[in-house]
Amino acid sequence: MSRLVENPFKKIIHDEELPQALRKKVMDDVALIKLSLDMADLITVKYPLTVNEILKIKDKPYKK
Repeated sequence: MSRLVENPFKKIIHDEELPQALRKKVMDDVALIKLSLDMADLITVKYPLTVNEILKIKDKPYKK
């Protein structure tokens, strides 16, 4: 997932300056949400598919 994260402040406020602490807090929250979504995707989708593929390979008879 190599999407560029757009700056949400440019959409909300065009000519006002927000305090740096508030900007950092919001961007940290956005990063945490993105990390949480990536972890949920990994655990709920990708890991079970990988285990399923390993089990399929194990069940196939060995060919010489």
